[in-house]
Amino acid sequence: MEDCDQVDTLIVEGRRIQAVQAIRAARECTIPDALDMLAERYALLRAARPDDFTQSHEDNWVFYS
Repeated sequence: MEDCDQVDTLIVEGRRIQAVQAIRAARECTIPDALDMLAERYALLRAARPDDFTQSHEDNWVFYS
């Protein structure tokens, strides 16, 4: 994925909405496709770099309004 470093940084920082926006801009894809890509990349990063994440896996997916 182009701009992978930017997306990775956003994912690790817990900035999921901005990560989806960056994925959509790079891939010119739909929101559902970008969300799938986000989940895949998150899983890869979580496995490869667990110490980079400050939130638990469960808390990472909680959205507040």
